[in-house]
Amino acid sequence: MFPVPQLFPLHFIQDKNIAAAKDGLQDAREHLMRTIGEDAKKLGVHLDSYILLGKLNYAMGNYTEALRFYERAQLDSLEEKQLPARSLKIMAEAFAIKALCYEKVGMRST
Repeated sequence: MFPVPQLFPLHFIQDKNIAAAKDGLQDAREHLMRTIGEDAKKLGVHLDSYILLGKLNYAMGNYTEALRFYERAQLDSLEEKQLPARSLKIMAEAFAIKALCYEKVGMRST
């Protein structure tokens, strides 16, 4: 599995980069969409896929869609358990991006 933060750093995600992201990340989005089915759930990779798709949609300016993927990841209901530092960083980034999405679209329900 590839390191999520290295896919595209959070500091790269800015309004001025949305057009380039929409063009450059479409292929990645299509590939990631193939990783969220029932087979992915059985393999245990669906959570990573939802989080990546949330970040990717945020980078593309699709804030409501990003929130939908974070909702599907069920970030707010994850159980407390010991996680490696990499996983903690990914989760912290996911919550930060989720908050940034709410700043863009407001706190209405998704």
